[in-house]
Amino acid sequence: MRSWYRRWWGIALLVYVGSTGALGGWFLIVSRRVAVPRATSVEVLRTSEFTEAQSGAVPVTIDPNVPIITDDDPSMGATDARLTIVEFSDFQCPFSLRAFPVIREAMARYGNRLRVVYRDFPVDSLHEFARRAAEAGQCAHAQGKFWAYHDKLFAHAGILDDASLRKYARAVGLDGQQFDVCLSSGRFAAEVAADVEAGQKLGVRGTPTWFFVLGNDTAHARRVEGVIPREALFRVLDHFLHNPQ
Repeated sequence: MRSWYRRWWGIALLVYVGSTGALGGWFLIVSRRVAVPRATSVEVLRTSEFTEAQSGAVPVTIDPNVPIITDDDPSMGATDARLTIVEFSDFQCPFSLRAFPVIREAMARYGNRLRVVYRDFPVDSLHEFARRAAEAGQCAHAQGKFWAYHDKLFAHAGILDDASLRKYARAVGLDGQQFDVCLSSGRFAAEVAADVEAGQKLGVRGTPTWFFVLGNDTAHARRVEGVIPREALFRVLDHFLHNPQ
């Protein structure tokens, strides 16, 4: 298996970094080879803007039976898009906050050629409100307004107590009473916990973590940890979407 820096996506990022010295340490890339089963071939590239979880629960190897893409998680774009980006994110993570506007811009730029799937990975050891916010996001998803609520939470990432979560729900047009019952009941606590467990089994070590999946080939997904600068992301997406594999 070729090292990430010999693959097109690694080369694209390295070329970008090499051609933009002004970024300096801001986009210092540290490559890590990850021990994975042959069936998954998942590789990882790390950028400097990344919140690392402290749970110590991440396994040495990746479970090939855990799906990267799920049907019940919020998504944007066509299900048959050429490229799917799966993001494991945390509503209190400052780096997830920096990353999400770029993803929104990418969706506007590439349309139905690109699909984005959102999965929860609250880093409880660092972000006390992240898990509750994740559950609130799932309550919004149940009413078909996840992305509006997602944007609202990131716009107010510093204030995510229960009262604020309820206020934001009403601000984006959710049924307030239905939302309150959902949040108070812990209806989606198990769903969020399942995302975290799946992330750990997939080797997710913090937020944001991205899986790039071409077509349905989840066995050869590329994984990136941390914020990807806009220009670098678009170069990678241009290659994915304009070049046959």
